[in-house]
Amino acid sequence: MRIYENGPRRQYADVFRALGAELDRVGGRDVLLIEVAVGFLVQATTSEVHSSLHVGASVQRSERLVTDGGIEEMVGAGYGRRDTGHEAGTLERALRVLGAHVDLHRSAEVLVLQQGDGWILRHLVGESRPTYVMQEFLGPELEEMRVIASGSRRPPEPQPPTKRRFGQ
Repeated sequence: MRIYENGPRRQYADVFRALGAELDRVGGRDVLLIEVAVGFLVQATTSEVHSSLHVGASVQRSERLVTDGGIEEMVGAGYGRRDTGHEAGTLERALRVLGAHVDLHRSAEVLVLQQGDGWILRHLVGESRPTYVMQEFLGPELEEMRVIASGSRRPPEPQPPTKRRFGQ
C-alpha cells in the first residue's frame, strides 16, 4: 500500500494499529479489512450507547471506505498518542501484531477477518512468484507475538551481577 503514487510503502503495522484504535473507539467487533486500490474497506459490528443514561445499546453493522488520505490522518493521530499514557485497546493491539506480520513478509493485497478471539489473514507473499497465503491466529498466539515484539523495542532490563568463580 502506498499513500502517494511512487512514494514509500506505508508499514501495515502503523496502518492496522490506527484502524484498530478507531475500531476500539466505536466498540467494533467481527472486523473485516480488505485492502483496495485507494485504501481499506472496513466492516465491523459496532455498539452505540443510547443517550447519556447508558440504558442500552444498539448494534449495527457498519462499512466504511478509508482512503489513503484518511489512513495518513489516522496514523498521524496515532503518533500523537504515543508517550501520552494512551492504553491500546484489544483491536489496536491485535491488528498491530497482524500488520507487523504482514510487514515481515513484505506482503500485499491483504484481507483480515476477525472470528471470535481469532483472526484469519490472507496476503500475497513473494516477489518473483507471488502466492496467496492464508493463516489463522488465535488470541493467545497474537498476545504472545505482541509480548515478544514489545520486548524487542524496549531496552533490556538490567540484570543483577552473577557470582562466578575464577576460571568458570
